[in-house]
Amino acid sequence: MFLWMRASLLSAGGTAVFGLSAVAVAGAGAGPPAQPIVVPCADAIYVAGSAVPRPVRAVTAGPVVFNSLAHLTSPRSLERPQKALPFFVVKSPTTVLARAGRTVVVTLVRGGQNVRLLYGRKWLGRLSSWHYRLAEVPASVRLETCRDKKNRSLTTQYAGGFLLRKPGCVTLEVRVSGEARKHRASIRLGVPHC
Repeated sequence: MFLWMRASLLSAGGTAVFGLSAVAVAGAGAGPPAQPIVVPCADAIYVAGSAVPRPVRAVTAGPVVFNSLAHLTSPRSLERPQKALPFFVVKSPTTVLARAGRTVVVTLVRGGQNVRLLYGRKWLGRLSSWHYRLAEVPASVRLETCRDKKNRSLTTQYAGGFLLRKPGCVTLEVRVSGEARKHRASIRLGVPHC
């Protein structure tokens, strides 16, 4: 069972999509953070040494598994927004496999005008009382792999997902710290083709 920070946002491994209203706040910033937001091991919802959580309708980019996304190929798979609820939230528990060995940075490289990343207690806790515009939500997150007492990397899973204005495609880039190689994945969020 994957738990979000609030009981009203509970998911049992499947995808849950629900509307979200946006309210601008005076003094709020004009854009997403320049650096990736850091999601520490303490925010993990699942940690394992050798057993890996079973991927559910997953999309993989290198050592990162984005669960509950592979089937979102039709607008019918998304809840329709209402006039007062202009954004969608797509839950995607994300697993950083132990083989990553270090932190990974996930960045939106295509579709960023339509989609943002929701990971970490700080951002997930704000869903029930939204005070930000889409442009102020992070487009890049750094997910840390947890370590055991012998300093070995552990498979680490985080609650989170995507905030989007409308169905569309998004391309994510995953970089493992200390590696030059970049991994990419294109994801359909409510559309049949990218």
